[in-house]
Amino acid sequence: MGNLNMSNRLNEATHYGDLRFSSRFQPIFSLAHRRVIGHEGLLRIQQGNGTPLSPLHLFHGNLDPLELLTIDRLTRGMHIRQFVHQARYSTGWLFLNFNPQVIMIGDPRQFNYTKELLRIHNFSPDRVVVEILENSIHDERLIRETVEYYRGLGCLIAIDDFGAGQSNFDRVWNLNADIVKLDRSLIVNAAANPRAQPFLTSITSMLHEAGKLVLLEGIETEEHALIALNADVDFVQGFHFGRPEPTVIDPTLLNTQIESLSTVLRSQDAFNARQQVAAMEQHTQRFQEVLDNFACAGSAKIGQTAFENKLLSVSSWRSP
Repeated sequence: MGNLNMSNRLNEATHYGDLRFSSRFQPIFSLAHRRVIGHEGLLRIQQGNGTPLSPLHLFHGNLDPLELLTIDRLTRGMHIRQFVHQARYSTGWLFLNFNPQVIMIGDPRQFNYTKELLRIHNFSPDRVVVEILENSIHDERLIRETVEYYRGLGCLIAIDDFGAGQSNFDRVWNLNADIVKLDRSLIVNAAANPRAQPFLTSITSMLHEAGKLVLLEGIETEEHALIALNADVDFVQGFHFGRPEPTVIDPTLLNTQIESLSTVLRSQDAFNARQQVAAMEQHTQRFQEVLDNFACAGSAKIGQTAFENKLLSVSSWRSP
């Protein structure tokens, strides 16, 4: 296919049969840098009668390999084209989901297609993050070949939905992913059960020790955002920071929001510190009472029973 013909076809490729495809971009936010560092390209499908169709429903339907390849190419080209056209704000990474069914086809032409696509749109490969669903990996060889190709091209590699179901840390190490996207179920569980929050922190710490960046999905409330901050994740994504929209977000629009979160977190830390000081003061006071009672027991020879009751009273105190 000639370069000109390819470019023209991409510009016209918004329909597939009676289906209309469009791009949505959801911002991904860096907590440490307090700014948008990229967007994930998401597919939206509208049927001929105007009703929406889930991409999952389409891809899990009766599509033959050629149809899968065509739709995958159509989607990828549409996301890149629209992202590039919004050059004023689209200066960060573009996260692209790679359909695992297409990867499993094992057609080497998909590699050349992506390389040519990036060249035509003058889009640097190092701004592309290739997302691979962790639980979709069934053929380790094909996945490794895919990862090696795109890494060689200059793209970053992300494992998506890690933590959902039977996740495997070995896959993270074997694929040498740059970014690990934690499944939204982890933040939901952490918000519902505070005892689960240390687990989220531990996973993040393990991935950091392995040199991975950690992105937490499903951040929908301020509480979720604070949990993410406390867990020390690198990036967050979710409705609280921005819904999928046809246009990419101005990177400066979330500065006020993250500053508000930082203020809440600082207030929370200050409150916890005051609580600890108050608890220590109360503990010191109780301990002094014990010492005083020992002194009284030696000088005034108070009754043994009364003294033991006092000790029991002191030992029943618990730090809040």
